[in-house]
Amino acid sequence: MCEDPIPTRAGKPPMSRESRPHDPCADDATAQPGCSTAPLERLRFWNGRFLVARDLRHQQDDLIRRLEYHQRFAHGEGILCGYRLRRHPRDECERDWLVVEAGMAYDCCGHTLWMPGARAVRIPRRDGAEEGAPGGGPVAVPGGGAPRDPAAPYAEAEKPRDDGPGHPPGGGHDDEPDDRPGNPGGPGQGKPGHGGPGAPGPNEPERVPDPEWFVVARRVEHPTDPQPALYADDLCEPVRHEHGRVREDVELCVLPADRVSHACWPRWNPVSPEDCSASWEDDCHDPRGDTLPCGQPCACGEHVVLAAVWRDAQGRLRWDTTHRRVLTPPTALTRITGVNWPHGGELPLRRLVDELRGRLVVRFSRRLRPAEGVRRGINPMTFAVSYLGQSGAWEEVLAPEEGDDGEPTPRLSQNGRCAVFTIPRDLLTGRRSIAGAWVRVRLLGDFILDCHGRPVSAAHTGGDVNGRGSGNGVPGGTFESWFYVRNTWKEDNR
Repeated sequence: MCEDPIPTRAGKPPMSRESRPHDPCADDATAQPGCSTAPLERLRFWNGRFLVARDLRHQQDDLIRRLEYHQRFAHGEGILCGYRLRRHPRDECERDWLVVEAGMAYDCCGHTLWMPGARAVRIPRRDGAEEGAPGGGPVAVPGGGAPRDPAAPYAEAEKPRDDGPGHPPGGGHDDEPDDRPGNPGGPGQGKPGHGGPGAPGPNEPERVPDPEWFVVARRVEHPTDPQPALYADDLCEPVRHEHGRVREDVELCVLPADRVSHACWPRWNPVSPEDCSASWEDDCHDPRGDTLPCGQPCACGEHVVLAAVWRDAQGRLRWDTTHRRVLTPPTALTRITGVNWPHGGELPLRRLVDELRGRLVVRFSRRLRPAEGVRRGINPMTFAVSYLGQSGAWEEVLAPEEGDDGEPTPRLSQNGRCAVFTIPRDLLTGRRSIAGAWVRVRLLGDFILDCHGRPVSAAHTGGDVNGRGSGNGVPGGTFESWFYVRNTWKEDNR
Protein backbone atom coordinates (compact mmCIF):
# COMPACT_ATOMS: atom_id res chain seq x y z
CA MET A 1 0.00 0.00 0.00
CA CYS A 2 2.92 2.33 0.62
CA GLU A 3 5.05 1.64 -2.45
CA ASP A 4 6.22 4.57 -4.51
CA PRO A 5 3.95 4.81 -7.58
CA ILE A 6 6.57 6.53 -9.73
CA PRO A 7 7.90 4.11 -12.41
CA THR A 8 11.47 2.96 -12.07
CA ARG A 9 14.25 3.10 -14.65
CA ALA A 10 13.67 -0.55 -15.56
CA GLY A 11 11.48 0.39 -18.50
CA LYS A 12 14.09 2.59 -20.16
CA PRO A 13 16.14 1.31 -23.12
CA PRO A 14 19.57 -0.18 -22.38
CA MET A 15 22.47 2.22 -22.61
CA SER A 16 26.17 1.69 -22.67
CA ARG A 17 28.63 3.36 -20.35
CA GLU A 18 25.92 4.45 -17.94
CA SER A 19 27.51 5.75 -14.76
CA ARG A 20 25.20 4.84 -11.89
CA PRO A 21 25.58 7.12 -8.86
CA HIS A 22 26.65 5.46 -5.64
CA ASP A 23 24.15 5.10 -2.82
CA PRO A 24 24.38 8.31 -0.78
CA CYS A 25 22.89 6.55 2.23
CA ALA A 26 26.00 4.40 2.46
CA ASP A 27 28.03 7.42 3.56
CA ASP A 28 28.06 8.65 7.12
CA ALA A 29 26.78 12.14 7.74
CA THR A 30 29.93 12.67 9.79
CA ALA A 31 32.25 12.17 6.82
CA GLN A 32 33.99 15.15 5.28
CA PRO A 33 32.38 15.94 1.93
CA GLY A 34 35.55 16.79 0.06
CA CYS A 35 34.15 20.02 -1.34
CA SER A 36 35.65 21.19 -4.60
CA THR A 37 38.69 23.46 -4.31
CA ALA A 38 39.49 23.55 -8.03
CA PRO A 39 40.81 26.86 -9.39
CA LEU A 40 38.56 29.17 -11.38
CA GLU A 41 39.45 28.65 -15.02
CA ARG A 42 37.51 29.70 -18.08
CA LEU A 43 37.91 29.13 -21.78
CA ARG A 44 39.78 31.54 -24.03
CA PHE A 45 38.43 31.67 -27.56
CA TRP A 46 40.07 32.71 -30.83
CA ASN A 47 39.22 32.33 -34.48
CA GLY A 48 40.13 28.90 -35.74
CA ARG A 49 40.08 27.17 -32.34
CA PHE A 50 39.02 23.52 -32.44
CA LEU A 51 36.36 22.86 -29.78
CA VAL A 52 35.66 19.44 -28.34
CA ALA A 53 33.09 18.22 -25.81
CA ARG A 54 35.61 18.51 -22.98
CA ASP A 55 35.92 22.26 -23.55
CA LEU A 56 32.17 22.80 -23.32
CA ARG A 57 31.96 20.68 -20.18
CA HIS A 58 34.69 22.73 -18.55
CA GLN A 59 32.82 25.91 -19.44
CA GLN A 60 29.75 24.61 -17.62
CA ASP A 61 31.79 23.36 -14.67
CA ASP A 62 33.43 26.75 -14.22
CA LEU A 63 30.08 28.54 -14.02
CA ILE A 64 28.66 25.94 -11.62
CA ARG A 65 31.80 26.12 -9.46
CA ARG A 66 31.53 29.90 -9.16
CA LEU A 67 27.91 29.64 -8.01
CA GLU A 68 28.79 26.96 -5.47
CA TYR A 69 31.72 28.95 -4.08
CA HIS A 70 29.52 32.02 -3.71
CA GLN A 71 26.80 30.09 -1.89
CA ARG A 72 29.29 28.25 0.31
CA PHE A 73 31.31 31.24 1.51
CA ALA A 74 28.81 34.11 1.27
CA HIS A 75 25.55 32.52 2.43
CA GLY A 76 26.35 29.16 4.04
CA GLU A 77 24.34 25.97 4.21
CA GLY A 78 20.78 25.29 5.22
CA ILE A 79 17.16 25.06 4.12
CA LEU A 80 15.87 28.01 2.14
CA CYS A 81 12.21 26.99 2.00
CA GLY A 82 10.02 23.93 2.42
CA TYR A 83 11.28 20.49 3.44
CA ARG A 84 8.61 20.33 6.12
CA LEU A 85 7.52 16.96 7.47
CA ARG A 86 4.00 15.73 8.05
CA ARG A 87 2.26 12.48 8.70
CA HIS A 88 1.26 10.18 5.88
CA PRO A 89 -2.37 10.72 4.79
CA ARG A 90 -3.15 6.99 4.80
CA ASP A 91 -3.95 5.43 8.14
CA GLU A 92 -2.24 2.15 7.25
CA CYS A 93 0.98 4.00 6.39
CA GLU A 94 1.30 6.71 9.02
CA ARG A 95 3.02 4.46 11.58
CA ASP A 96 6.01 3.81 9.30
CA TRP A 97 5.98 6.60 6.73
CA LEU A 98 6.46 10.36 6.75
CA VAL A 99 5.87 12.84 3.93
CA VAL A 100 8.57 15.40 3.14
CA GLU A 101 7.21 18.45 1.34
CA ALA A 102 8.92 20.15 -1.58
CA GLY A 103 11.87 22.31 -0.68
CA MET A 104 15.05 24.13 -1.61
CA ALA A 105 18.29 23.79 0.35
CA TYR A 106 22.06 24.13 0.04
CA ASP A 107 24.58 21.72 1.51
CA CYS A 108 27.96 22.64 2.98
CA CYS A 109 29.63 22.56 -0.44
CA GLY A 110 27.12 24.98 -1.98
CA HIS A 111 25.25 22.32 -3.97
CA THR A 112 21.60 23.07 -4.71
CA LEU A 113 19.05 20.58 -3.38
CA TRP A 114 15.81 21.34 -5.20
CA MET A 115 12.95 18.88 -4.69
CA PRO A 116 9.91 20.13 -6.65
CA GLY A 117 7.36 17.73 -5.18
CA ALA A 118 6.47 15.94 -1.96
CA ARG A 119 7.90 12.48 -1.34
CA ALA A 120 7.29 9.74 1.17
CA VAL A 121 10.06 8.19 3.24
CA ARG A 122 9.85 5.00 5.30
CA ILE A 123 11.09 5.09 8.88
CA PRO A 124 12.40 1.64 9.84
CA ARG A 125 11.91 0.02 13.20
CA ARG A 126 14.71 -0.98 15.48
CA ASP A 127 14.13 -4.69 14.83
CA GLY A 128 14.46 -4.09 11.08
CA ALA A 129 11.28 -6.04 10.41
CA GLU A 130 10.12 -3.89 7.53
CA GLU A 131 10.72 -4.86 4.00
CA GLY A 132 13.62 -2.90 2.55
CA ALA A 133 15.28 -2.30 5.93
CA PRO A 134 17.37 -5.40 6.71
CA GLY A 135 19.04 -5.19 10.07
CA GLY A 136 17.55 -1.80 10.78
CA GLY A 137 19.95 -0.08 8.38
CA PRO A 138 19.34 3.06 6.38
CA VAL A 139 16.50 3.14 3.91
CA ALA A 140 16.70 5.17 0.71
CA VAL A 141 13.69 6.46 -1.15
CA PRO A 142 14.50 7.12 -4.81
CA GLY A 143 13.14 10.12 -6.65
CA GLY A 144 9.41 10.17 -6.93
CA GLY A 145 6.24 11.61 -5.49
CA ALA A 146 4.56 10.78 -2.22
CA PRO A 147 1.84 8.12 -2.37
CA ARG A 148 -1.46 9.92 -2.51
CA ASP A 149 -4.95 8.69 -1.87
CA PRO A 150 -7.49 10.58 -3.98
CA ALA A 151 -10.13 9.79 -1.40
CA ALA A 152 -8.07 11.42 1.37
CA PRO A 153 -6.49 14.62 0.04
CA TYR A 154 -3.68 16.25 1.96
CA ALA A 155 -5.89 19.12 3.07
CA GLU A 156 -8.04 16.70 5.04
CA ALA A 157 -5.11 14.67 6.31
CA GLU A 158 -3.41 17.75 7.70
CA LYS A 159 -6.34 18.75 9.88
CA PRO A 160 -5.38 18.55 13.60
CA ARG A 161 -6.73 15.54 15.33
CA ASP A 162 -6.58 14.20 18.84
CA ASP A 163 -3.94 11.50 19.11
CA GLY A 164 -5.07 10.45 22.53
CA PRO A 165 -4.37 11.55 26.10
CA GLY A 166 -0.99 13.14 26.57
CA HIS A 167 -0.45 13.89 22.90
CA PRO A 168 -1.19 17.30 21.37
CA PRO A 169 -3.12 17.49 18.08
CA GLY A 170 -1.11 17.10 14.92
CA GLY A 171 1.38 14.56 16.26
CA GLY A 172 3.28 16.68 18.76
CA HIS A 173 5.98 17.91 16.39
CA ASP A 174 7.45 21.38 16.34
CA ASP A 175 6.82 22.55 12.80
CA GLU A 176 3.54 24.29 13.60
CA PRO A 177 3.58 28.11 13.73
CA ASP A 178 2.24 28.11 17.29
CA ASP A 179 4.38 25.34 18.72
CA ARG A 180 3.91 24.87 22.41
CA PRO A 181 7.09 23.75 24.19
CA GLY A 182 6.49 21.68 27.24
CA ASN A 183 3.35 19.89 26.06
CA PRO A 184 3.20 16.35 27.45
CA GLY A 185 4.47 13.97 24.83
CA GLY A 186 5.59 16.81 22.55
CA PRO A 187 9.12 17.71 21.48
CA GLY A 188 9.64 19.82 24.60
CA GLN A 189 9.44 16.80 26.93
CA GLY A 190 11.72 13.92 27.66
CA LYS A 191 10.58 10.36 28.10
CA PRO A 192 11.97 7.25 29.77
CA GLY A 193 14.89 5.91 27.79
CA HIS A 194 15.32 9.13 25.82
CA GLY A 195 17.16 11.62 27.95
CA GLY A 196 15.04 11.07 31.08
CA PRO A 197 11.73 12.62 32.09
CA GLY A 198 11.20 16.19 33.12
CA ALA A 199 10.44 19.53 31.53
CA PRO A 200 13.06 22.23 30.96
CA GLY A 201 13.49 24.93 33.55
CA PRO A 202 12.71 28.59 32.90
CA ASN A 203 16.26 29.31 31.76
CA GLU A 204 17.02 25.97 30.10
CA PRO A 205 16.76 25.16 26.38
CA GLU A 206 13.85 23.12 25.13
CA ARG A 207 14.43 19.45 25.84
CA VAL A 208 13.91 16.95 23.03
CA PRO A 209 14.16 13.16 23.38
CA ASP A 210 17.22 11.53 21.89
CA PRO A 211 16.43 10.66 18.26
CA GLU A 212 16.50 7.16 16.83
CA TRP A 213 16.75 8.18 13.18
CA PHE A 214 17.55 11.22 11.08
CA VAL A 215 15.83 12.11 7.82
CA VAL A 216 18.48 13.63 5.55
CA ALA A 217 18.64 14.86 1.98
CA ARG A 218 21.56 14.82 -0.43
CA ARG A 219 22.08 15.90 -4.00
CA VAL A 220 22.59 13.18 -6.60
CA GLU A 221 23.04 13.25 -10.37
CA HIS A 222 21.31 10.93 -12.83
CA PRO A 223 22.35 10.76 -16.51
CA THR A 224 19.26 10.96 -18.74
CA ASP A 225 18.19 11.46 -22.36
CA PRO A 226 20.12 8.67 -24.15
CA GLN A 227 20.93 9.47 -27.78
CA PRO A 228 22.83 7.62 -30.49
CA ALA A 229 26.46 8.72 -30.62
CA LEU A 230 27.68 9.60 -34.12
CA TYR A 231 31.27 9.23 -33.01
CA ALA A 232 32.49 6.34 -30.85
CA ASP A 233 35.91 5.84 -29.34
CA ASP A 234 35.35 2.10 -29.35
CA LEU A 235 34.91 1.23 -33.03
CA CYS A 236 34.16 -2.40 -32.14
CA GLU A 237 30.85 -1.39 -30.59
CA PRO A 238 28.26 -1.30 -33.40
CA VAL A 239 25.61 0.81 -31.63
CA ARG A 240 26.41 3.27 -28.93
CA HIS A 241 24.31 5.67 -26.87
CA GLU A 242 25.41 8.62 -24.79
CA HIS A 243 23.40 10.50 -22.21
CA GLY A 244 22.56 13.96 -23.42
CA ARG A 245 21.62 15.44 -20.04
CA VAL A 246 22.42 15.18 -16.35
CA ARG A 247 19.49 15.55 -14.00
CA GLU A 248 20.19 16.89 -10.51
CA ASP A 249 17.96 15.16 -8.03
CA VAL A 250 17.54 14.84 -4.27
CA GLU A 251 17.86 11.55 -2.44
CA LEU A 252 15.98 11.18 0.84
CA CYS A 253 17.58 8.83 3.32
CA VAL A 254 17.04 7.64 6.86
CA LEU A 255 20.22 7.30 8.92
CA PRO A 256 20.58 5.76 12.37
CA ALA A 257 21.20 8.31 15.08
CA ASP A 258 24.70 7.04 15.84
CA ARG A 259 25.83 7.93 12.30
CA VAL A 260 25.10 11.64 12.69
CA SER A 261 27.58 13.52 14.83
CA HIS A 262 26.66 15.75 17.75
CA ALA A 263 28.25 18.66 15.93
CA CYS A 264 25.71 18.23 13.14
CA TRP A 265 22.68 17.79 15.40
CA PRO A 266 23.26 18.52 19.12
CA ARG A 267 21.76 16.10 21.62
CA TRP A 268 20.57 16.91 25.08
CA ASN A 269 23.81 17.45 26.99
CA PRO A 270 23.40 20.20 29.59
CA VAL A 271 26.62 21.84 30.73
CA SER A 272 26.84 23.94 33.86
CA PRO A 273 27.76 27.58 33.15
CA GLU A 274 30.18 27.34 36.07
CA ASP A 275 32.14 24.54 34.39
CA CYS A 276 35.20 26.31 32.98
CA SER A 277 37.60 23.39 33.12
CA ALA A 278 37.09 22.10 29.56
CA SER A 279 39.49 23.33 26.91
CA TRP A 280 37.81 24.34 23.66
CA GLU A 281 39.40 25.26 20.38
CA ASP A 282 38.65 28.75 19.12
CA ASP A 283 40.11 31.44 16.91
CA CYS A 284 40.83 33.92 19.71
CA HIS A 285 44.54 33.87 18.88
CA ASP A 286 43.89 35.38 15.45
CA PRO A 287 44.58 39.12 15.24
CA ARG A 288 41.69 41.53 15.13
CA GLY A 289 40.37 42.00 11.63
CA ASP A 290 41.69 38.68 10.32
CA THR A 291 39.46 36.54 8.10
CA LEU A 292 38.18 33.07 8.75
CA PRO A 293 39.91 30.21 6.93
CA CYS A 294 38.29 29.04 3.71
CA GLY A 295 38.53 25.39 4.71
CA GLN A 296 35.62 25.43 7.14
CA PRO A 297 34.70 21.94 8.44
CA CYS A 298 31.36 20.49 7.41
CA ALA A 299 29.73 18.89 10.43
CA CYS A 300 26.96 17.30 8.33
CA GLY A 301 29.07 16.50 5.28
CA GLU A 302 27.10 16.77 2.06
CA HIS A 303 23.90 15.86 3.87
CA VAL A 304 21.22 18.34 4.84
CA VAL A 305 19.53 17.02 7.96
CA LEU A 306 15.78 17.62 7.81
CA ALA A 307 14.53 16.21 11.11
CA ALA A 308 15.24 13.94 14.05
CA VAL A 309 12.70 11.10 14.35
CA TRP A 310 11.79 8.73 17.16
CA ARG A 311 8.83 6.62 18.24
CA ASP A 312 6.85 7.25 21.38
CA ALA A 313 5.71 4.62 23.85
CA GLN A 314 2.76 3.74 21.58
CA GLY A 315 5.06 3.28 18.57
CA ARG A 316 3.87 6.38 16.71
CA LEU A 317 6.32 8.52 14.80
CA ARG A 318 7.34 11.83 16.28
CA TRP A 319 9.91 14.27 14.95
CA ASP A 320 11.73 17.47 15.76
CA THR A 321 13.27 20.17 13.55
CA THR A 322 14.87 22.33 16.25
CA HIS A 323 18.49 22.04 15.14
CA ARG A 324 18.20 21.99 11.39
CA ARG A 325 19.99 24.83 9.64
CA VAL A 326 17.69 27.30 7.95
CA LEU A 327 18.56 30.13 5.56
CA THR A 328 16.06 32.98 5.55
CA PRO A 329 15.87 35.10 2.37
CA PRO A 330 15.50 38.83 2.98
CA THR A 331 12.03 38.86 1.40
CA ALA A 332 10.76 36.40 4.04
CA LEU A 333 11.89 38.44 7.05
CA THR A 334 9.44 40.39 9.16
CA ARG A 335 10.08 44.15 9.01
CA ILE A 336 8.90 47.33 10.67
CA THR A 337 6.62 49.03 8.16
CA GLY A 338 5.46 52.13 10.02
CA VAL A 339 5.42 54.28 13.15
CA ASN A 340 2.91 56.89 14.27
CA TRP A 341 5.46 59.68 14.78
CA PRO A 342 7.62 61.55 12.24
CA HIS A 343 11.13 60.19 12.42
CA GLY A 344 13.53 63.09 12.98
CA GLY A 345 10.63 65.57 12.86
CA GLU A 346 8.35 67.39 15.26
CA LEU A 347 5.29 65.99 16.98
CA PRO A 348 2.96 68.58 18.59
CA LEU A 349 2.26 67.80 22.23
CA ARG A 350 -1.49 68.42 21.74
CA ARG A 351 -1.60 65.77 18.98
CA LEU A 352 0.39 63.33 21.12
CA VAL A 353 -2.10 63.79 23.96
CA ASP A 354 -5.45 64.21 22.18
CA GLU A 355 -5.11 62.11 19.02
CA LEU A 356 -2.48 59.52 19.92
CA ARG A 357 -3.50 59.37 23.60
CA GLY A 358 0.15 59.17 24.56
CA ARG A 359 0.67 55.94 22.61
CA LEU A 360 3.70 55.22 20.43
CA VAL A 361 2.80 52.54 17.88
CA VAL A 362 5.21 50.45 15.78
CA ARG A 363 3.68 48.40 12.94
CA PHE A 364 5.15 45.13 11.64
CA SER A 365 4.68 43.32 8.35
CA ARG A 366 3.74 40.05 10.08
CA ARG A 367 2.24 38.91 13.36
CA LEU A 368 4.61 38.59 16.30
CA ARG A 369 4.80 35.92 18.96
CA PRO A 370 3.56 36.89 22.41
CA ALA A 371 6.15 37.92 24.96
CA GLU A 372 7.69 35.26 27.20
CA GLY A 373 8.23 37.36 30.29
CA VAL A 374 11.28 39.51 29.65
CA ARG A 375 13.22 36.81 27.77
CA ARG A 376 11.88 37.63 24.32
CA GLY A 377 9.00 39.40 22.63
CA ILE A 378 7.63 42.89 23.21
CA ASN A 379 8.51 43.77 26.82
CA PRO A 380 10.10 46.68 28.73
CA MET A 381 13.57 45.35 27.89
CA THR A 382 13.07 45.14 24.12
CA PHE A 383 10.87 48.23 23.64
CA ALA A 384 12.47 51.20 25.41
CA VAL A 385 11.63 54.92 25.26
CA SER A 386 13.81 57.71 26.66
CA TYR A 387 13.87 61.49 26.48
CA LEU A 388 16.58 64.15 26.72
CA GLY A 389 16.14 65.69 30.15
CA GLN A 390 17.09 69.11 31.45
CA SER A 391 20.36 67.70 32.80
CA GLY A 392 21.47 66.93 29.25
CA ALA A 393 21.32 63.15 29.80
CA TRP A 394 18.91 60.62 28.36
CA GLU A 395 16.33 59.59 30.94
CA GLU A 396 14.40 56.38 30.42
CA VAL A 397 10.63 56.43 30.47
CA LEU A 398 9.72 53.82 33.07
CA ALA A 399 6.73 51.98 31.73
CA PRO A 400 4.08 51.31 34.40
CA GLU A 401 2.52 47.91 34.70
CA GLU A 402 -0.63 49.40 33.18
CA GLY A 403 -1.09 52.50 31.08
CA ASP A 404 -3.75 55.13 31.57
CA ASP A 405 -6.10 53.07 29.43
CA GLY A 406 -5.78 50.08 31.77
CA GLU A 407 -3.74 48.03 29.27
CA PRO A 408 -0.20 46.78 30.00
CA THR A 409 2.63 48.68 28.35
CA PRO A 410 4.52 47.95 26.23
CA ARG A 411 2.25 45.35 24.67
CA LEU A 412 1.15 43.74 21.44
CA SER A 413 -2.07 44.76 19.76
CA GLN A 414 -4.89 42.24 19.52
CA ASN A 415 -3.94 41.26 15.97
CA GLY A 416 -0.26 40.90 16.93
CA ARG A 417 0.85 43.31 14.20
CA CYS A 418 1.63 46.38 16.36
CA ALA A 419 3.71 47.11 19.43
CA VAL A 420 2.25 49.83 21.66
CA PHE A 421 4.06 51.89 24.29
CA THR A 422 1.92 54.25 26.39
CA ILE A 423 3.75 57.24 27.83
CA PRO A 424 2.65 57.95 31.43
CA ARG A 425 0.26 60.86 31.85
CA ASP A 426 2.56 62.83 34.19
CA LEU A 427 5.19 63.00 31.42
CA LEU A 428 2.68 64.55 29.08
CA THR A 429 0.86 67.12 31.17
CA GLY A 430 2.61 67.09 34.54
CA ARG A 431 5.54 69.06 35.90
CA ARG A 432 7.99 66.54 34.34
CA SER A 433 6.48 66.94 30.91
CA ILE A 434 8.54 65.89 27.90
CA ALA A 435 7.31 68.97 26.03
CA GLY A 436 10.27 70.70 24.37
CA ALA A 437 12.45 67.55 24.55
CA TRP A 438 13.74 64.96 22.13
CA VAL A 439 12.30 61.45 22.49
CA ARG A 440 14.19 58.34 21.39
CA VAL A 441 12.63 54.94 20.70
CA ARG A 442 14.62 51.69 20.58
CA LEU A 443 13.49 48.16 19.71
CA LEU A 444 15.82 45.15 19.97
CA GLY A 445 14.91 43.02 16.96
CA ASP A 446 17.20 40.16 18.01
CA PHE A 447 14.77 39.25 20.79
CA ILE A 448 11.48 40.03 19.01
CA LEU A 449 10.25 36.92 17.17
CA ASP A 450 7.61 36.76 14.48
CA CYS A 451 4.97 34.06 14.16
CA HIS A 452 7.52 31.75 12.49
CA GLY A 453 10.02 32.14 15.32
CA ARG A 454 12.42 34.30 13.27
CA PRO A 455 13.91 37.49 14.71
CA VAL A 456 12.54 40.68 13.21
CA SER A 457 14.83 42.44 10.74
CA ALA A 458 14.69 45.71 12.62
CA ALA A 459 17.79 47.68 11.61
CA HIS A 460 16.64 51.21 10.74
CA THR A 461 18.72 52.19 7.73
CA GLY A 462 18.30 55.24 5.55
CA GLY A 463 15.96 57.10 7.89
CA ASP A 464 12.79 56.00 6.09
CA VAL A 465 9.96 53.99 7.64
CA ASN A 466 7.46 53.10 4.95
CA GLY A 467 5.73 50.16 3.32
CA ARG A 468 9.02 48.71 2.16
CA GLY A 469 9.97 48.23 5.79
CA SER A 470 13.09 48.30 7.88
CA GLY A 471 15.98 45.87 7.95
CA ASN A 472 19.21 45.24 6.12
CA GLY A 473 18.44 41.75 4.86
CA VAL A 474 19.48 39.82 7.99
CA PRO A 475 17.46 38.77 11.04
CA GLY A 476 17.73 40.90 14.15
CA GLY A 477 19.20 44.34 14.58
CA THR A 478 18.25 47.42 16.56
CA PHE A 479 15.55 49.84 15.45
CA GLU A 480 16.22 53.40 16.57
CA SER A 481 14.10 56.47 15.89
CA TRP A 482 13.64 59.89 17.47
CA PHE A 483 11.38 62.90 17.28
CA TYR A 484 10.95 66.31 18.94
CA VAL A 485 7.91 67.07 21.07
CA ARG A 486 6.89 70.65 20.34
CA ASN A 487 5.20 72.40 23.26
CA THR A 488 1.94 73.63 21.74
CA TRP A 489 0.26 74.34 25.09
CA LYS A 490 2.17 77.61 25.46
CA GLU A 491 1.38 78.58 21.86
CA ASP A 492 -2.32 77.97 22.42
CA ASN A 493 -2.39 80.03 25.64
CA ARG A 494 -0.86 83.12 24.06
